[in-house]
Amino acid sequence: MKKLNLIIVFLITITCYGQNCKAHISNKDEITEITTELWGGKLDSKSTIVNGKGYDIKLLIAMDKDVNKPYAILNIVNHVAAEDADIFDINFEEGAEYILKTEGGLIKLKIDKVFKSKKRFMSTFSVTNQIISSLTETDIKLLSTENISMFRVITENGQKLEGTVDKKNSKKLKLQFECFAKNNP
Repeated sequence: MKKLNLIIVFLITITCYGQNCKAHISNKDEITEITTELWGGKLDSKSTIVNGKGYDIKLLIAMDKDVNKPYAILNIVNHVAAEDADIFDINFEEGAEYILKTEGGLIKLKIDKVFKSKKRFMSTFSVTNQIISSLTETDIKLLSTENISMFRVITENGQKLEGTVDKKNSKKLKLQFECFAKNNP
């Protein structure tokens, strides 16, 4: 009887605490019916209520199914007050590098493409830059086995966006990247 209780407790523990491998974002193209899964989440977020300035940065990875290669999307959304919209713009240069620091070393990623959009909503103006970079097997291994602790990306005019990744976000990212590695061998 004791063995049976032990087995039941073990199975319940596995069910309750087992890793839930679900993509952060899953999009299905209505025309082609191809589903793209994006794995990852928030790196950092800073905002000030007083002057309406701030940013949200996410790191997502996916598999390019056409060429069967992984890529990263560094999604940077900057917010300013709407009255500053005419003087506010942030650009990133293709070919430049950005850095992710993990416990196991640095990951230097080259910016392959930048997709940019601007949006005004009530009293806020937002500029979104989606920075696309190719990933190597070594990059995937580091991301899926080590916690990201810091990041740095430099704008076209030399302004640094850098910061530390809080431990909670770092653990969530690592779990997401582990799932990506398992689902895309």
